Amino acid sequence: QLGGLRPEQLRELRRKRWSLPEGFSLASLEQTVRWLRDDLGIRDGRLRRMVVQDPDVLTHPLQTSKSMVLCLSEFGFTDAEVAGLVANWPLVVQCSRQYVESTMAWLLEIGVDRGKFANHFVAECFILFRLNLESLKTKERWLRDVGLAQPQIARVVTRYPKMFTFSLENNLKPKLELLKEHFAPEEVVSVITYMPHLFVSFPFGECERQVQELRRELQRPHGRF
Repeated sequence: QLGGLRPEQLRELRRKRWSLPEGFSLASLEQTVRWLRDDLGIRDGRLRRMVVQDPDVLTHPLQTSKSMVLCLSEFGFTDAEVAGLVANWPLVVQCSRQYVESTMAWLLEIGVDRGKFANHFVAECFILFRLNLESLKTKERWLRDVGLAQPQIARVVTRYPKMFTFSLENNLKPKLELLKEHFAPEEVVSVITYMPHLFVSFPFGECERQVQELRRELQRPHGRF
């Protein structure tokens, strides 16, 4: 068994045509697998899914991976939460520690529930850890100016973190004007809070059609967000 991996895990790696990088020793691979399994507690199905999702985690410098785990622990994550975070999003150990520290601090500061990081949300918010922190804060300030309170901003980040990757001038601001044409100010806040994907993910023409359809739905009896 290569590096202590189970046969089914090896079969999945072969399907992905993954192989050890040249010069990387089997002993180093075994050490990483033991660390993931025995120290972090990522075992069986979770280990298999993680390895298949991102096999490069096996060959990432182990000391760097351990440093990132220490960084997460310093944010107050329990051992179980750290294990869940790494298992669901193995790329976290390959990120810049500086970016992870600053972005994680910002996410917790705006009120994102710490427990969210141990489930599917962490994989979706991966893109945020590759963005400039000032860009994230600029969009946070814009959402506040639109009228969203802090819990609503945290909800937007949790439901659709991709929103923070879109341009303010070319996407968010023009579509805000579109919403204002069809909804009262408090309804605009509700659309952005509860349906951020509708707000930003469609081209402008399609977004306009979706907004008009939503307006009609809300005008029907019992229509509400």
